[in-house]
Amino acid sequence: MGTLSTGSVSGTLLGPLLGGYLVEMISIRSSFIVMAALLLTAFFLSLLFVREDFSPREHCVKAFSEIWHALPDHALFYSMFLTTFFVQLALFSIEPIITLYVKLLAPQTGHLALLSGLVFASSGISALLCAPWLGKLSDRIGAHKVIFAALLIGAVLFIPQSFVKNVWQLMALRFGVGIATGAMLPSINTMLKQNTPAEAAGRIFSLNQSAQFLGVFIGSIMGGQIAAHWGIRNVFFVTSALLFINAADVYRNVFIKINSHAAAIR
Repeated sequence: MGTLSTGSVSGTLLGPLLGGYLVEMISIRSSFIVMAALLLTAFFLSLLFVREDFSPREHCVKAFSEIWHALPDHALFYSMFLTTFFVQLALFSIEPIITLYVKLLAPQTGHLALLSGLVFASSGISALLCAPWLGKLSDRIGAHKVIFAALLIGAVLFIPQSFVKNVWQLMALRFGVGIATGAMLPSINTMLKQNTPAEAAGRIFSLNQSAQFLGVFIGSIMGGQIAAHWGIRNVFFVTSALLFINAADVYRNVFIKINSHAAAIR
Protein backbone atom coordinates (compact mmCIF):
# COMPACT_ATOMS: atom_id res chain seq x y z
CA MET A 1 0.00 0.00 0.00
CA GLY A 2 2.91 2.31 0.75
CA THR A 3 4.50 1.76 -2.65
CA LEU A 4 1.17 2.19 -4.41
CA SER A 5 0.37 5.44 -2.59
CA THR A 6 3.80 6.81 -3.45
CA GLY A 7 2.96 6.84 -7.15
CA SER A 8 -0.06 9.09 -6.67
CA VAL A 9 1.58 11.47 -4.19
CA SER A 10 4.89 11.75 -6.01
CA GLY A 11 3.28 12.30 -9.40
CA THR A 12 1.19 15.13 -7.99
CA LEU A 13 4.14 16.81 -6.31
CA LEU A 14 6.81 16.16 -8.95
CA GLY A 15 4.60 17.52 -11.73
CA PRO A 16 5.44 21.17 -10.97
CA LEU A 17 9.16 20.34 -11.12
CA LEU A 18 8.78 18.83 -14.58
CA GLY A 19 6.53 21.71 -15.60
CA GLY A 20 9.01 24.33 -14.41
CA TYR A 21 11.84 22.60 -16.29
CA LEU A 22 9.81 22.30 -19.50
CA VAL A 23 8.77 25.95 -19.39
CA GLU A 24 12.42 27.01 -19.35
CA MET A 25 13.53 24.48 -21.96
CA ILE A 26 10.74 24.34 -24.56
CA SER A 27 8.18 27.07 -23.64
CA ILE A 28 4.79 26.94 -21.93
CA ARG A 29 2.76 25.90 -24.98
CA SER A 30 5.05 23.05 -25.95
CA SER A 31 4.87 21.62 -22.43
CA PHE A 32 1.20 20.76 -23.04
CA ILE A 33 2.28 18.53 -25.94
CA VAL A 34 4.73 16.71 -23.65
CA MET A 35 1.98 16.22 -21.04
CA ALA A 36 -0.34 14.80 -23.70
CA ALA A 37 2.38 12.35 -24.75
CA LEU A 38 2.87 11.22 -21.14
CA LEU A 39 -0.87 10.67 -20.69
CA LEU A 40 -0.97 8.67 -23.93
CA THR A 41 1.93 6.57 -22.62
CA ALA A 42 -0.01 5.90 -19.40
CA PHE A 43 -3.00 4.83 -21.47
CA PHE A 44 -1.00 2.26 -23.44
CA LEU A 45 0.74 0.98 -20.30
CA SER A 46 -2.65 0.35 -18.72
CA LEU A 47 -4.09 -1.16 -21.89
CA LEU A 48 -1.20 -3.55 -22.48
CA PHE A 49 0.08 -4.50 -19.03
CA VAL A 50 -2.74 -4.14 -16.47
CA ARG A 51 -4.64 -7.39 -16.03
CA GLU A 52 -7.62 -8.01 -13.80
CA ASP A 53 -9.18 -11.35 -12.97
CA PHE A 54 -12.74 -10.09 -12.64
CA SER A 55 -16.08 -11.80 -12.93
CA PRO A 56 -19.38 -10.08 -12.08
CA ARG A 57 -21.02 -11.22 -8.87
CA GLU A 58 -24.20 -13.16 -9.29
CA HIS A 59 -25.70 -12.12 -5.98
CA CYS A 60 -27.18 -8.71 -5.37
CA VAL A 61 -24.70 -6.05 -4.28
CA LYS A 62 -25.50 -4.53 -0.91
CA ALA A 63 -26.49 -0.90 -0.66
CA PHE A 64 -23.71 1.29 0.69
CA SER A 65 -25.91 2.51 3.56
CA GLU A 66 -26.30 -1.09 4.71
CA ILE A 67 -22.55 -1.69 4.55
CA TRP A 68 -21.77 1.61 6.29
CA HIS A 69 -24.06 0.86 9.23
CA ALA A 70 -22.40 -2.54 9.59
CA LEU A 71 -18.91 -1.05 9.97
CA PRO A 72 -17.53 -1.52 13.49
CA ASP A 73 -16.13 1.98 14.12
CA HIS A 74 -17.46 4.93 12.14
CA ALA A 75 -15.22 7.39 14.00
CA LEU A 76 -12.12 5.65 12.66
CA PHE A 77 -13.28 6.04 9.06
CA TYR A 78 -14.25 9.68 9.59
CA SER A 79 -10.81 10.35 11.08
CA MET A 80 -9.02 8.67 8.18
CA PHE A 81 -11.05 10.60 5.59
CA LEU A 82 -10.40 13.82 7.50
CA THR A 83 -6.69 13.07 7.71
CA THR A 84 -6.46 12.41 3.97
CA PHE A 85 -8.25 15.71 3.38
CA PHE A 86 -5.94 17.70 5.68
CA VAL A 87 -2.76 16.09 4.34
CA GLN A 88 -3.61 17.17 0.81
CA LEU A 89 -4.83 20.56 2.02
CA ALA A 90 -1.50 21.09 3.77
CA LEU A 91 0.53 20.11 0.71
CA PHE A 92 -1.44 22.32 -1.67
CA SER A 93 -2.02 25.36 0.55
CA ILE A 94 1.32 26.63 -0.74
CA GLU A 95 0.59 25.80 -4.40
CA PRO A 96 -1.02 29.14 -5.43
CA ILE A 97 1.62 31.23 -3.62
CA ILE A 98 4.80 29.25 -4.22
CA THR A 99 6.01 31.35 -7.15
CA LEU A 100 5.37 34.61 -5.25
CA TYR A 101 7.13 33.28 -2.14
CA VAL A 102 10.17 32.12 -4.12
CA LYS A 103 10.28 35.52 -5.83
CA LEU A 104 10.21 37.15 -2.40
CA LEU A 105 13.06 34.96 -1.16
CA ALA A 106 15.14 35.18 -4.35
CA PRO A 107 14.21 38.44 -6.11
CA GLN A 108 17.24 38.33 -8.45
CA THR A 109 16.74 34.81 -9.76
CA GLY A 110 16.40 34.22 -13.47
CA HIS A 111 14.97 30.73 -13.01
CA LEU A 112 11.78 31.45 -11.12
CA ALA A 113 9.68 28.67 -12.67
CA LEU A 114 12.36 26.03 -12.13
CA LEU A 115 13.06 27.07 -8.53
CA SER A 116 9.34 27.14 -7.72
CA GLY A 117 8.97 23.66 -9.17
CA LEU A 118 11.94 22.42 -7.13
CA VAL A 119 10.49 23.80 -3.88
CA PHE A 120 7.06 22.32 -4.49
CA ALA A 121 8.46 19.00 -5.73
CA SER A 122 10.86 18.55 -2.81
CA SER A 123 7.97 17.10 -0.81
CA GLY A 124 7.30 14.60 -3.57
CA ILE A 125 10.96 13.59 -3.80
CA SER A 126 11.18 12.78 -0.09
CA ALA A 127 7.83 10.97 -0.20
CA LEU A 128 9.07 8.92 -3.15
CA LEU A 129 12.24 7.96 -1.30
CA CYS A 130 10.73 7.27 2.10
CA ALA A 131 7.18 5.99 1.60
CA PRO A 132 8.08 2.30 0.98
CA TRP A 133 10.30 2.23 4.09
CA LEU A 134 7.67 4.02 6.13
CA GLY A 135 5.11 1.52 4.90
CA LYS A 136 7.26 -1.26 6.38
CA LEU A 137 7.53 0.73 9.62
CA SER A 138 3.75 1.03 9.67
CA ASP A 139 3.42 -2.75 9.31
CA ARG A 140 5.84 -3.26 12.20
CA ILE A 141 4.69 -0.77 14.84
CA GLY A 142 1.14 0.00 13.73
CA ALA A 143 -0.32 2.42 11.17
CA HIS A 144 -2.07 4.49 13.84
CA LYS A 145 1.24 5.34 15.53
CA VAL A 146 2.84 6.38 12.26
CA ILE A 147 -0.13 8.59 11.31
CA PHE A 148 -0.21 10.37 14.66
CA ALA A 149 3.56 10.97 14.76
CA ALA A 150 3.64 12.12 11.12
CA LEU A 151 0.83 14.64 11.72
CA LEU A 152 2.71 16.16 14.65
CA ILE A 153 5.98 16.32 12.72
CA GLY A 154 4.27 17.85 9.69
CA ALA A 155 2.51 20.45 11.84
CA VAL A 156 5.80 21.45 13.49
CA LEU A 157 7.68 21.67 10.17
CA PHE A 158 5.16 24.11 8.69
CA ILE A 159 5.90 26.78 11.31
CA PRO A 160 9.56 27.54 10.38
CA GLN A 161 8.60 27.76 6.70
CA SER A 162 7.19 31.16 7.55
CA PHE A 163 10.58 32.39 8.80
CA VAL A 164 12.96 31.14 6.10
CA LYS A 165 15.46 33.55 4.60
CA ASN A 166 16.25 31.77 1.35
CA VAL A 167 14.87 29.23 -1.08
CA TRP A 168 17.13 26.39 0.09
CA GLN A 169 15.86 26.60 3.66
CA LEU A 170 12.30 26.42 2.37
CA MET A 171 13.20 23.47 0.15
CA ALA A 172 14.76 21.57 3.08
CA LEU A 173 11.66 22.07 5.22
CA ARG A 174 9.38 21.00 2.39
CA PHE A 175 11.55 17.90 2.02
CA GLY A 176 10.83 17.12 5.69
CA VAL A 177 7.11 17.67 5.15
CA GLY A 178 7.26 15.16 2.31
CA ILE A 179 8.70 12.52 4.66
CA ALA A 180 5.77 13.08 7.00
CA THR A 181 3.38 12.88 4.07
CA GLY A 182 5.05 9.72 2.82
CA ALA A 183 4.34 8.21 6.23
CA MET A 184 0.71 9.29 6.44
CA LEU A 185 -1.00 8.39 3.18
CA PRO A 186 0.20 4.76 2.97
CA SER A 187 -0.68 4.27 6.64
CA ILE A 188 -4.15 5.73 6.08
CA ASN A 189 -4.73 3.27 3.24
CA THR A 190 -3.51 0.45 5.47
CA MET A 191 -5.92 1.44 8.23
CA LEU A 192 -8.80 1.54 5.77
CA LYS A 193 -7.87 -1.82 4.25
CA GLN A 194 -7.62 -3.50 7.65
CA ASN A 195 -11.02 -2.26 8.80
CA THR A 196 -13.05 -2.48 5.58
CA PRO A 197 -15.03 -5.58 4.55
CA ALA A 198 -14.25 -6.83 1.05
CA GLU A 199 -17.67 -5.93 -0.38
CA ALA A 200 -17.21 -2.28 0.65
CA ALA A 201 -13.54 -1.79 -0.27
CA GLY A 202 -14.17 -0.07 -3.60
CA ARG A 203 -16.64 2.40 -2.16
CA ILE A 204 -14.63 3.17 0.97
CA PHE A 205 -11.48 3.84 -1.04
CA SER A 206 -13.44 5.98 -3.49
CA LEU A 207 -14.61 8.13 -0.57
CA ASN A 208 -11.03 8.46 0.62
CA GLN A 209 -9.96 9.44 -2.90
CA SER A 210 -12.71 12.07 -2.93
CA ALA A 211 -11.36 13.43 0.35
CA GLN A 212 -7.90 13.58 -1.23
CA PHE A 213 -8.99 15.63 -4.23
CA LEU A 214 -11.23 17.83 -2.09
CA GLY A 215 -8.15 18.61 0.00
CA VAL A 216 -6.28 19.65 -3.14
CA PHE A 217 -9.16 21.90 -4.16
CA ILE A 218 -9.82 23.50 -0.76
CA GLY A 219 -6.11 23.78 0.06
CA SER A 220 -5.37 25.77 -3.08
CA ILE A 221 -8.30 28.10 -2.47
CA MET A 222 -7.46 28.51 1.21
CA GLY A 223 -3.80 29.27 0.57
CA GLY A 224 -4.62 31.92 -2.02
CA GLN A 225 -7.26 33.60 0.16
CA ILE A 226 -5.10 33.66 3.30
CA ALA A 227 -2.16 35.08 1.35
CA ALA A 228 -4.37 37.74 -0.24
CA HIS A 229 -5.91 38.92 3.04
CA TRP A 230 -3.25 38.27 5.72
CA GLY A 231 0.03 37.70 3.88
CA ILE A 232 1.93 34.73 2.48
CA ARG A 233 3.69 33.77 5.71
CA ASN A 234 0.41 33.29 7.58
CA VAL A 235 -0.52 30.45 5.23
CA PHE A 236 2.01 28.27 7.05
CA PHE A 237 0.67 29.14 10.52
CA VAL A 238 -2.92 28.30 9.56
CA THR A 239 -1.88 25.05 7.90
CA SER A 240 0.13 24.05 10.95
CA ALA A 241 -2.82 24.74 13.25
CA LEU A 242 -5.11 22.56 11.11
CA LEU A 243 -2.64 19.68 11.24
CA PHE A 244 -2.42 19.96 15.03
CA ILE A 245 -6.23 19.82 15.22
CA ASN A 246 -6.19 16.77 12.95
CA ALA A 247 -3.56 15.11 15.17
CA ALA A 248 -5.78 15.66 18.21
CA ASP A 249 -8.72 14.05 16.41
CA VAL A 250 -6.62 11.03 15.39
CA TYR A 251 -5.31 10.66 18.93
CA ARG A 252 -8.82 10.64 20.39
CA ASN A 253 -10.65 8.53 17.80
CA VAL A 254 -7.94 6.16 16.58
CA PHE A 255 -4.75 6.10 18.65
CA ILE A 256 -6.32 5.66 22.10
CA LYS A 257 -8.92 3.15 20.92
CA ILE A 258 -6.44 0.89 19.14
CA ASN A 259 -3.95 0.98 22.01
CA SER A 260 -6.73 0.22 24.51
CA HIS A 261 -7.94 -2.69 22.38
CA ALA A 262 -4.41 -4.09 22.09
CA ALA A 263 -3.92 -3.78 25.87
CA ALA A 264 -7.21 -5.59 26.50
CA ILE A 265 -6.14 -8.47 24.25
CA ARG A 266 -2.84 -8.80 26.09
